[in-house]
Amino acid sequence: MSEKKKVLIICHTAAGQMYLGVLLNRIWYSPVLARTPEEGIRLAQKNRFSLILFDGDVSEHELRPAIALLRSEPMLGDLPLVVFTTGGNKATSESLLAQGCSAVLTKPLDLAMVYGVLARLSGQPRTAPRIPVKI
Repeated sequence: MSEKKKVLIICHTAAGQMYLGVLLNRIWYSPVLARTPEEGIRLAQKNRFSLILFDGDVSEHELRPAIALLRSEPMLGDLPLVVFTTGGNKATSESLLAQGCSAVLTKPLDLAMVYGVLARLSGQPRTAPRIPVKI
């Protein structure tokens, strides 16, 4: 079996961190948690990540600068950036993709889709069959 890939999770709430951390651990990733993009950058100096997951449920004034900061950081700029949002708005998704995000996933998360998107972006081999499950 392959080694678990490290994933940086940036989420401003403890509940969101726990939710995403448990979810990613179950689908064979090793989550590292941060509350802010600045904290994530400090963690990137000590760890090598395969992906960045960002909880996009913050105000527009916080979201744009956070994405710009993550994209401009040399250690993180070339990593795939996945944003989770509760808004199913197509314009919001297109705006986030135009800012440099690799994927935008809406909540509630479809586990099979999350697994497929993250595996494609990180190169993680599939360890379980595809099944339709919503969490």
